[in-house]
Amino acid sequence: MKIYHPKNLSQYLKMKPMRLFWIFLAIAVIVLVLILIYTPTVIQIITSVLLVGAAVALFLSSLKTAQVEFNLQIEKNLLDAVVTNLQDAVVAYDKNFRILVFNKTAEKFFKLKADELVGQLFTIQSSSKNPNHSLLRQIIFPSLAPNIQKLSPAGKYPQVVDLKFDNPYLEVRTITMPIIKGGDGQKDANGFIKVISDHTRESSLLKSKNEFVTVASHQMRTPLSAVNWALQEIQSPNLPAEDKNEILLTGQKAARKLSSIVNDFLNLAKIEEGRFGYNFEEADLVDFIAIVVDEGQPIAQQNGINLFYERPQEGISATFDKQKIGIVLSNLIDNAIKYNVKNGQVVVSLRKKTDESMVEIAISDTGVGIKPEDVQKLFTKFFRSDTTVKMDTTGSGIGLYIARNIVRQHGGTIWAESTLGRGTTFTFTLPTDPSLIPSREVGNFGKE
Repeated sequence: MKIYHPKNLSQYLKMKPMRLFWIFLAIAVIVLVLILIYTPTVIQIITSVLLVGAAVALFLSSLKTAQVEFNLQIEKNLLDAVVTNLQDAVVAYDKNFRILVFNKTAEKFFKLKADELVGQLFTIQSSSKNPNHSLLRQIIFPSLAPNIQKLSPAGKYPQVVDLKFDNPYLEVRTITMPIIKGGDGQKDANGFIKVISDHTRESSLLKSKNEFVTVASHQMRTPLSAVNWALQEIQSPNLPAEDKNEILLTGQKAARKLSSIVNDFLNLAKIEEGRFGYNFEEADLVDFIAIVVDEGQPIAQQNGINLFYERPQEGISATFDKQKIGIVLSNLIDNAIKYNVKNGQVVVSLRKKTDESMVEIAISDTGVGIKPEDVQKLFTKFFRSDTTVKMDTTGSGIGLYIARNIVRQHGGTIWAESTLGRGTTFTFTLPTDPSLIPSREVGNFGKE
């Protein structure tokens, strides 16, 4: 590494390694004065030459030491800056497992303070006393980890190891290198440095991508087959008119289903990429919900479901994106109709909360209900409960995930309450005060 060296010697003359020279120079001057006063000329000349020679030699030696120390200090500062600001966690320890380095990223990752660890012994026994040290202990001693995959041959450095943990789920890769090595192998190392990379998000994204492709191909196969069948059947020259109309209706229904699936996946992609833009405007929620409910009546009638709207007497104004909240309402109403029982009912209600800054919108049904253990998973991407899969195998499992994201971006919350075999109620809140909308979305207020 190339390092700048000051051309002005004055910077080196002030450094600590030059102190010995300055002390020697002061003593030499005093001795020289005494010699000039009390000794013969010959001794004066010899002593003066020796003192000057010694002073020059000491000066050059001290200057060299100062330059080396200057280089080392710069390298140390550079190394400290790199390690401190590195995006990966860095932990270094000596051969006795005394912690030497614990950077800022390590503090965040392990949720531990460097001041409490640096300089302390971190053995299996000592760390077992503190439950907060569990993750760090399993990374320093990877044989304790629940899932380990070694990617390097034993005894060869760097040692690369992949580790997986539960509660919470983590996937990390550790790279271990000896700090000082006098020969080959761990026995010659005075310590080790570990670089810990958190791969949890990358692994989740890859898993999500694979799930996306699998679910998309599975969900689109059925409606595509139906459209293809309809197109083939209507080409038959001897097909009666009434049969042709029925086939066309089947193909149209499959095409609408396919369009709905494609829109869901496009919305999902926009949400994950942060491109799901919002256009907020102030409007009457009472009238808006009435329009969405009316649009759902034909589907409810086709399925033998009674769809009701408990409309408030007075208007309720709120600031929201009509298109996005329309997606949420339509999805919840469609689900309530789809997973209901014959002659069941769906009730949509709207009320102001007591604090007057929020409104609650609820969609209740008399359907099959959801298992208690599945309720908390409903808003997870691609999740579908057993009871819904039995009634409809073509769902994508992303409608509620999209709904949750839309509600959150409006500053609200969404949740579900269900009794198996008796029905489910989905409720979400919206703020009536625009200041409660997240600031990153408020910037789109009033834009078209």
